[in-house]
Amino acid sequence: MILIGLLMRERNYIYLSIQILLGDFSLKQIDISFLITIYTIHNMIIKKSDLLRALEFCSTDRPNLSVVQIEERDGEIYIASTDSYRLHEVRAEKMDNFPKYQKFFPDCTTRKQDTLDLIEVAKKSIALDKKSPKVYLTPNGAQVSNGEKPVDIPSEYRGEHDCTVIVNGEFLLDILKKIPKDKQDTLAIGVKSSLEPVLLTFGNDRHILMPLKQ
Repeated sequence: MILIGLLMRERNYIYLSIQILLGDFSLKQIDISFLITIYTIHNMIIKKSDLLRALEFCSTDRPNLSVVQIEERDGEIYIASTDSYRLHEVRAEKMDNFPKYQKFFPDCTTRKQDTLDLIEVAKKSIALDKKSPKVYLTPNGAQVSNGEKPVDIPSEYRGEHDCTVIVNGEFLLDILKKIPKDKQDTLAIGVKSSLEPVLLTFGNDRHILMPLKQ
């Protein structure tokens, strides 16, 4: 269960389970977007900064030690990690104000899309309008803004929706670049209306982008 806060850099909290297994990552480049696989479902909310401190002491080359353990003892939350040479424990601050996010995911039909094609679309939107890059997702293709009006560009995008929705090109590029290479062929996008969030799914992950005003 990968949750929405995980991929939003402006969030200061991560919603996760009691125990997680980390994928490959660089400690020098680590950020909130690393991949995790959740083993035990037992939800709690902790600060991102507390989790990242524990991650510094995980093994990067031994899968059985590329983990952190999160447990609750006597009303306190503890995060432990080790690389077999060191053992580190963080007493995390328990939080209880993460939003009830499930209602924000729209119930809509999705259609598979070409990840690399949409990356190029997003890049073109940024090149044309760095201050306010816009990508127009229409039923029959994608458009970008030249700062004044939408412009047709070559794209493989085709939607199951009958409306046009506008999203921020920079935010779109940000999530598309985070899709692992072995999951790029699983990207699907759903649009319910021009006023509701755009749904992106890939692998076992879900992500939404809020639309821009038309």
